Amino acid sequence: VVSIYDAPYSENHTAFGLVDHIDPKKMVENYPPSWKTPKWNHHGIWDYNARNLLLQTTGFFNPRRHPEWFDEGQAKADNTSPGFKVGESDHKKDGFKDSSSSSSSPIALPFEAYFANIGNMVAIGNSVFIFGGNGHATKMFTTNPLSIGVFRIKYTDNFSKSSVTGWPYAVLFGGLINPQTNGLKDLPLGTNRWFEYVPRMAVSGVKWVGNQLVLAGTLTMGDTATVPRLKYDQLEKHLNLVAQGQGLLREDLQIFTPYGWANRPDIPAGAWLQDEMGSKFGPHYFLNNPDIQDNVNNDTVEALINTYTNTDKLKHVYPYRYSGLYAWQLFNWSNKLTNTSLSANFVNENSYAPNSLFAAILNEDLLTGLSDKIGYGKENEFADNEADRFNQLLSLNPSANTNWARYLNVVQRFTTGPNLDGSTFDQF
Repeated sequence: VVSIYDAPYSENHTAFGLVDHIDPKKMVENYPPSWKTPKWNHHGIWDYNARNLLLQTTGFFNPRRHPEWFDEGQAKADNTSPGFKVGESDHKKDGFKDSSSSSSSPIALPFEAYFANIGNMVAIGNSVFIFGGNGHATKMFTTNPLSIGVFRIKYTDNFSKSSVTGWPYAVLFGGLINPQTNGLKDLPLGTNRWFEYVPRMAVSGVKWVGNQLVLAGTLTMGDTATVPRLKYDQLEKHLNLVAQGQGLLREDLQIFTPYGWANRPDIPAGAWLQDEMGSKFGPHYFLNNPDIQDNVNNDTVEALINTYTNTDKLKHVYPYRYSGLYAWQLFNWSNKLTNTSLSANFVNENSYAPNSLFAAILNEDLLTGLSDKIGYGKENEFADNEADRFNQLLSLNPSANTNWARYLNVVQRFTTGPNLDGSTFDQF
């Protein structure tokens, strides 16, 4: 970023000021700890077939899934090495730094994952904000340029010095959807307590409306291999894609769907009904007990479908698996592969990244007041091992001075409505 200003007495009447180099490491420094932490699957069992291991591995920053993102990831992510030091009790994952190391993480995302054109650059006081991510018109490259966050270049009052900070969208928007009254308020956007999901944004643009900055675009969760291998073989005979069919999408808490904002953990099962939503496409919720997460309760699911659609079409149930808590999201599915069996191989080859149209109204004070270094509440830190992680409880009294403690009631959000016929303004 080059600062150019008027210089009437110079030969070309312009002069160059500070040249600021935006280092992606400034964004990485503010990643949630778990984005750079090895993850062990929730069953404690690994299939050492490389393909299955890929699909069982949780987390977006995965040296097997994205070897090009790690300094020495290619050799660790081939099809012959399991990519894990299985002899160590903490199951360190090759490609990540050791937990005791003070060195920086080896993760090195391509620059296109961070930056935008000048149309997404906004000046606020002595700061310049760059909202990255413009998307890509070519389908095979659509996930590559999606920005993970926003950079701020903050100048001193006399513009003699500057500092660069990066915030992932997950953190910047975390306070929008997570209630301010419980331990979820400092978790990143669209994630559960394991920080499983990494939202990335294709920014349509940013525009001032009064003293509020409206940021609009499309948010994408996961990547092109985001749907794991089906584990419920006994259900496959029921799982078919149906053109323009109505069904249920099982997802983890707070993930995005093509309908926009989806699951809210503070809403109990069945809370959104037709009368409340004013739409026949309002989502329902069904949360499995983690203790029986591998035993799908067909009767309950079928009853939920019958109650809502007055039909018995269990074949529309589409399982979406990541971790301990599930939700079932009603959705409309459109696919040319009508009546194609949703087999394990089909899911492996045809997984997709859920996305949603998105707009956020950001308060100027929030943007200028964000600290250079994000503080994560101690009660919400990523547990050291999978057993503790699975049983980890979120504090109902988050630590003071965490991300959003001083920004109550300054952020709003709105999204497209569930039926895509208009927009639903939702503020809380």
